[in-house]
Amino acid sequence: MVEKKEQLIGLTSLLDGMAVGKPIIMTRNQLVNIDIEKEHIGIWVEPGDVKGWENAIAYLFEHPEEAEAMGKRAKKLCETKYNTHIFAAKLACVFNDIPPKNN
Repeated sequence: MVEKKEQLIGLTSLLDGMAVGKPIIMTRNQLVNIDIEKEHIGIWVEPGDVKGWENAIAYLFEHPEEAEAMGKRAKKLCETKYNTHIFAAKLACVFNDIPPKNN
């Protein structure tokens, strides 16, 4: 039986893998806003799909050049779009748009 863990989305693990330049295999989750297949950095697997995981792992082993290219694209995305500096800048913009509270 597969236990649902809807509160777990794996975003930290995703970003860690991207940051070190690895191809990504990840269970599909609607809360993850990075489409790893559209970005050509990895392969989605449906929740509970053991065979899907086996196939994804086998694909990467059978296509090492593509796996390496996925990893390079993943690392570049972290360097240019998904990193703490960009996150902090966007967060600062949000906070700067909040009007001060009058007491």
